[in-house]
Amino acid sequence: MAWQVGTGQGPPPVEPTTVSPQAASGPHCLWISGWLVQRLAHHVVVLRHSAELPQPLLELARAQAGVLSRAQLLTGSLSTRQIGRASVHWRRLARGVYWVTPTFEQPGLHTLVWAGVLAGGDDARAGGLSAARLDGLAEPQLIWSAVNPVCGEDVVIFVPRPRHPRPQPGFAFVRERAGERLASRAAEPPRTRIEDTVIDLCAADRAPDELLSWLTRACQRRLTTPSRLLRRLEHRHRIPGRDVIAEILHDVALGVTSNLEHRALREVLTPHCLPAFELQAPNNRRQRVDVLFRRYRVIVELDGRIGHVGEGAFRDMMRDNAHIVSGYATLRFGWNDVVTRPCAVAAQIGQLLKLAGWDGEITPCRHCRSGSSTG
Repeated sequence: MAWQVGTGQGPPPVEPTTVSPQAASGPHCLWISGWLVQRLAHHVVVLRHSAELPQPLLELARAQAGVLSRAQLLTGSLSTRQIGRASVHWRRLARGVYWVTPTFEQPGLHTLVWAGVLAGGDDARAGGLSAARLDGLAEPQLIWSAVNPVCGEDVVIFVPRPRHPRPQPGFAFVRERAGERLASRAAEPPRTRIEDTVIDLCAADRAPDELLSWLTRACQRRLTTPSRLLRRLEHRHRIPGRDVIAEILHDVALGVTSNLEHRALREVLTPHCLPAFELQAPNNRRQRVDVLFRRYRVIVELDGRIGHVGEGAFRDMMRDNAHIVSGYATLRFGWNDVVTRPCAVAAQIGQLLKLAGWDGEITPCRHCRSGSSTG
C-alpha cells in the first residue's frame, strides 16, 4: 500500500540495500550530492532571511506572491544596508523588485505579474495575454522570456501616461491613457477588466478565426457576455477592426460557438434566407443541436475538423438515430462542405425543409448568382 502524506500513517519500512563503495563514491553521485547540498543550504539561508523580515512585510509578501519592491522594504523599516545584505539571498526579478521567498522552481504567473506591477509603479496593472492568463481566458502556463528568450513570453504591464518605465528583460510595458480601460473587479494582482482584455486581444490579432476564438471562449467560460463586450466596445476608441468584432459578437449572442458555426451562419443560413432557426438549441433529449428548425423538426449538425472520427462518429450515428426516432430529420455537414460549397449545402437544407412543409424559397446569394460556389 502506498504511503501518503497527511494520512496519519508512517512511511513503510525500507528494505536495506547494499550499495558498493565504488557506486556511492563515483563522480556522478558526488556531483549530485554536492549540488543538492548547495541548493538546500541556499534555500535554508533564503528562508532565514525571509523569516527575519518584520511581520507586516511578511504579510505583504504573502499577499504579493512573495514579491516586494525596494520602496516597500524601505517603508517597512528596513535600511538600505539591510536590504543590500539580504538581497544577495533573494531573487531579483526586476530593477528594485525581489522575490523574497523563492523556491526551487521558476517563478509562477502571479509572482511574475506582481514583479511587473511593482516595477511599473503606481496604477500599473497586467494586460493583454498576461491578464487573460490570470482570468482563465488563456492557459495559465507562462514561460518567462527572461529565463527562456527563445520561446518565452514577456509579461504585459499597462502603465499610465506619461510614465516611461525603463525597459526590463521579461516585461513589456505598454502606456495607456487615463480611463481607456476599466479596472478589474477580480482579486489581485491588478489587471484590466475582462472585457477590455478580450477587446485588446482581438485588436492585436485581427484574423477572423482568432477573433471568434477569443470571443466565444470568454463567453463559454462565463467570464463575460456578448452584451457586456458590445457595451464596452462602444466606449473603446481606436480599436482596429471594431466593425468585424461587433459583427462576430452579434453572432455569438445568437449562439455561435465555433468557427464552423460562424461560417454556416454567414455563408449558408443567413444569405440564402432559410426560415427561422435556433443555434445550439436544446432538443427533447436534453442535448443541444447545432441548428434547429423547430417548426419543421429539422436538425442540422456541423462536424468540425476534430472529434467526429472513431468513437465520435459512432456517437454521431447514435444521436442521429435518436433524432429520427423522436421525429426529427437530421442533415450532417463537415468543414469542407460549409467552406467550399455553401450554396449546395443551403440547397439541400431547403429541399428537406420543403419535404417537412416549408412553402418558402431559397434566395440565391451572390455566390449562387456568380456561380463561384461549387456543387
